[in-house]
Formats: sequence, C-alpha cells, structure tokens
Amino acid sequence: MAIFTKLKKKDIKNIFLNYDLSPLEEYIPIHQGIQNTNYYTTTKNSKFILTIFEDKNINKDLQYYLKLLNHLYTKGFNCPYPLINNSGKYFTNFKNKKAAIFSFLQGSSLKNIFSKHLYEVGKTIAKMHYMSLDYKSNKKNDYSFEYIILNIDLLKKDTKIKYPDLYSSVLDDISEFKKLKTFDFSKGIIHADLFPDNILFKDDKINGVIDFYYSCKDYFVIDLAIIIISWCLIYNEKRKISLDKNKVKKLLAGYNKIKNIKIIELNSLKIFCKIFCIRFYISRLNDAKQKHDRSIVKTKNPEEYLDKYLYFKNSNLEFTRFFNSG
Repeated sequence: MAIFTKLKKKDIKNIFLNYDLSPLEEYIPIHQGIQNTNYYTTTKNSKFILTIFEDKNINKDLQYYLKLLNHLYTKGFNCPYPLINNSGKYFTNFKNKKAAIFSFLQGSSLKNIFSKHLYEVGKTIAKMHYMSLDYKSNKKNDYSFEYIILNIDLLKKDTKIKYPDLYSSVLDDISEFKKLKTFDFSKGIIHADLFPDNILFKDDKINGVIDFYYSCKDYFVIDLAIIIISWCLIYNEKRKISLDKNKVKKLLAGYNKIKNIKIIELNSLKIFCKIFCIRFYISRLNDAKQKHDRSIVKTKNPEEYLDKYLYFKNSNLEFTRFFNSG
C-alpha cells in the first residue's frame, strides 16, 4: 500500500467519473505495504478505498481477485468489494495502469492480540472457506512447494555460514511436505496471507478481512498454519520464541465450531508451519533484494521467520494436544 503513483485531486475525480458516485470531497494517501498504491477517499455520502495496482503478479490475476471478493461479499462475508464501473467492469484503466474502487471497512488491526481474538479469527476463516466452496477457480498457490524449490539456493546461500545444517534440514521437510499431496486434506479457496494486519477488528470483533492478493486454491490447513506462525508465536525479553498454546487452542476451537478439522490435518500442521516459515523467509529475502525506495517501502525482516522455523524444528509439538473436537 505504498504510494508509488502520486495522484492529484483532479486525477481521482477523473477516475470517479467512471462510476455512479457523488463528487469527491477528500482524499488521503495510505502509506503502508509494498505492493499497490492506495488512497482513502470520501464523498458526501460514503467512504471508499481507491487502489492503483502496481504489482505485475496481481495485475496478471486481477479479474480473479476482484470476482472472488465480490463472490464472498454477496455470500455475506465481511470483506471489501469492488464497485462496478459504468462499463460493467470491476476495474478502470488509468494512465496505463488498472484502478479499482472498494467499499470501506471500519476497524483496525490489533496492537495487542489475546486468545479471545484467535477464537474469532478461527470462526471467520472457517466461514470464508465454506463461502468460497462454490467459487469456480483452479488458481494454484504461487508461493508453496514449487516456489520454495525455485528459491532454495537463495536460502542455502544466506544460511550456510550461520546455520550450516539448515539447508539439509529444510530439504528433509520439503520431502515430507511433498508426500502430503497423497493425503486427504480439505481443499478450496484460501487467503494465504492471514497476518494480523489483514484482519480488521472493531470493539474486539472482526469487522473485515482484507488483502486477498495471494488467495488461491490449496489446502485449507495452510491458512491455519499461517495464522499460527504469525499470531501465536511470541518473543520474550531475551528474544527467545515460544508458542502461546492457549491462542492455538482458541484458533482451532473457533475454526472447528464452523468447519470440522480432520485429524490428518492436525497431525500434519507442524510440517505446514515449518514449510510456510520457510516460504515467508524466502519471500522476505527476495523483497530485500528489490530496489525499493526505502523512504516509500519498508521491507520486513527475513530472520523472524528463520527463528520461527528453528523453533518448530527443535520442538516436540503435537497439535492434536491443543484440540478438543467437542
């Protein structure tokens, strides 16, 4: 959400002319994220988010993402939905780029995360998984097995001095992960980027899920793994990682209240957590290599997810212990 495309008021007014909207009154740039340009906009009657799509990978599948958001919204899921323009399309062309106007969701991401929040997260994501079951898509996960294999040399180069045994350990996990393809996991549309900043809360209740630009068809358990590694692992004052087991229990209980979790999924959850720690470690390494203007885009620390991977590697966790099917 960094500001790559600087717009003047007249530019936004010109974009708004493509929609049946009241005149623009105010616009404010949103200075977060690394992918697209976003502006908070207001008219006399409503608030909207204007997005200019900058990322080539998002543009490639833009119609898929926008149709998915509209599908979920019409099912009653609380997510931003794209307004349809006067030509009947979800996006508008603007200066050789694509732009869309989205509904505005009140709320903010949590600064302090408690177990009760994870229960709400579990229920909400299970509802999303259910509501998308009839959405027709075979869009693959671009950041799973093949992505790690393609970038494994980057990991090897970056870790060979500090962690000389890490590469072989990751190869073992990749081999185990590959075998899971033969197992009976539930599959459908996943969000695939469920970090705390992508879920908005209002008065301790979830008021919306945003940023579906990694969504794809894959195992539902991947969303649970990503939530665990980004919401439930905590650092102490000595920067040592531990797992907040009560948060995990609440997450699984909330999810299972809406959609049953299979025992095979629980038994494999640890390997999913390890693999997606590596996925985010590698993608952050790749982001760090990009020539971003550091005054515009703040890259995230790859080491965080290497630390988290090592936590799972050295633990004897069994997620079935945190789960009560009743």
